[in-house]
Amino acid sequence: MHIVRDSLWQNIEFSSSLKKIIETSDFLRLNDIKQLGPTYLVYPGATHTRFNHSLGVYHVASRLIEKLLQKGADEFLTKEGIEEFKIASLCHDLGHYPFTHALKELPLEEHEKLTAKIILNSQIASIIEDENLSANNVAAIIDDTIEANNEQVIFFRKLL
Repeated sequence: MHIVRDSLWQNIEFSSSLKKIIETSDFLRLNDIKQLGPTYLVYPGATHTRFNHSLGVYHVASRLIEKLLQKGADEFLTKEGIEEFKIASLCHDLGHYPFTHALKELPLEEHEKLTAKIILNSQIASIIEDENLSANNVAAIIDDTIEANNEQVIFFRKLL
C-alpha cells in the first residue's frame, strides 16, 4: 500500500495499481484545476484542487465500502466490483474543464462523458485491465449513458 498525507483526511492509502493511475498525465492535470474555480482570488486559502478532491472522494468511497462490508454487503458485491467502484471514485473528475461550474451555461460536453472517454481511451484502461477489472464498468459507474451490464454498476452509480 502507498500513502498520501492529506490535510483533511490524514493518511489516504491506495494500491500500486491506483498509484499508476494517479501518476498518469490525465490524472496529474487535475493539480492544475481549482475545485472552487476563481474563489481563491477572493479567499486566498481556497486553493483546493480537483486532484485533492479526487483523492478525498476515493478515501470516503473506500471508507463507505468498508462500512457496507461490515454490514454484510459482501453477499451482493464482488471484489472486482468494489475495486472498479474505488477506481471510479478516484477518476470521477478526469473530464472536468477548468472553471466548469462557472461555465455551466456553455454547450460543453458533460464532464462525466469526457471522463468515461478518457478512461476508455488512455493508458488508464490498460492499468485497469491489467488488474483483471473492467474499464467499461468503471466508465459506466461514472457516465450513466453507458449501458450498465450488471446491477452492481447501477448500485455503485448511486453511491458515487
